[in-house]
Amino acid sequence: MGIDIHYEYLDEARPLLHESEYRDLMAGREEESGKIKKYVLQNNIIIYGTRGIGKSTLMNWTYRYIKHTYNGRVALIKITGVPTKWSDLLLNILENVLDFVEDNEYMLSEKTILLANELKKWIDSTTRFIISRLEFRLEKIMDRIYDDLGVPVYIFIDEANGFVLYQEIRDKMKTFASNEAAMGRWRFVIVISDKAYLELFGKKVGKNDKNKDVREDKAFIDRFPLHVEVGYLSDKSSMELIKKRLKYAITGEKTDEYYPFTKEAVETIIKESAGVPRDIIKNLRVSLIEAIDMNKIPITPRFAEKIINSEGSKVDKNILTKFKNNSGEIIINLLAESTRGVSVTDLSATLGISRQGVYKWLRKMMEEGIITSHKVGKTRLFVLAEKGREERERENRKKTLEDFS
Repeated sequence: MGIDIHYEYLDEARPLLHESEYRDLMAGREEESGKIKKYVLQNNIIIYGTRGIGKSTLMNWTYRYIKHTYNGRVALIKITGVPTKWSDLLLNILENVLDFVEDNEYMLSEKTILLANELKKWIDSTTRFIISRLEFRLEKIMDRIYDDLGVPVYIFIDEANGFVLYQEIRDKMKTFASNEAAMGRWRFVIVISDKAYLELFGKKVGKNDKNKDVREDKAFIDRFPLHVEVGYLSDKSSMELIKKRLKYAITGEKTDEYYPFTKEAVETIIKESAGVPRDIIKNLRVSLIEAIDMNKIPITPRFAEKIINSEGSKVDKNILTKFKNNSGEIIINLLAESTRGVSVTDLSATLGISRQGVYKWLRKMMEEGIITSHKVGKTRLFVLAEKGREERERENRKKTLEDFS
């Protein structure tokens, strides 16, 4: 039987593909998406949940929902991670807003385009950014975009656990996200982990609380009235997710919607994955690759369970093993030690290899989804992504167990 396999649809690191290749791959999120539909056009939103649960997927769905609602005539700004300084975050947002203007001049006024060009020159000629000036310029260009389009500028921040780590950023966001003068000219959609959420919102606070820090946390909470928890998938929703993935991942002659798995094998994967979407997709991919390599099609429940629980599975090894005992390992260690991020120039100087050599390693890591980047001024900084941190913690735990065994 001739089938084609499109592994990009079985990559848990890419919950949704590029917009031009978009497919409806989300399942079991009717309650969460219903809340967002009802409130996102009027409020700032916090999306939170445990690792691999689908926070970024829901954020991407929200992005597309807003874009569809306004027929594409809306400024949607995406940022990953929160730098250690408020000025760096502002500059990152501003540069992304200016990129939006450059890419969408056809829907904006000449005044907005001229202002954006002026701001680019200002960024290029400035070596030290003063927060008040950054805030003023960012608000000015967002106001211009709002006047042109008639809808708020939406700023999406993924992996925003830095709001918990950095008091300055949290304090500044309280004011910026609720600027009375803005009158709804911008909105924030922020994704954080469940641990960061509990740290940030876990305290019960009241209006008459005398503790200043608690009152300030309450003030921050008020700026984000809608909190959307992304929970575990039910078995039914897990089945729906698998069917959707297989629909696009496996093309050609198929006996049924589960092929090349038996229905019982799919049920085994659901059981082993315990309602975590990232684990569901990873276990699908691992089982499929091993089955093809060992000529075990159709995939039975016994085979799937064996592969999922096998420590020796060549596919399920820690991704970081690809970067062991080489320059890649040094790069990962350097990124792990930095909260702000590391530039290509600094990596090149530390490793004693060319910038091209550094870029080669960074491209591989980006493809694996273990690092991400953001711009500060003219410089692009690289940091470990959530997946990279998880893989590193997993590797460290494994090493600790080996040391004590």
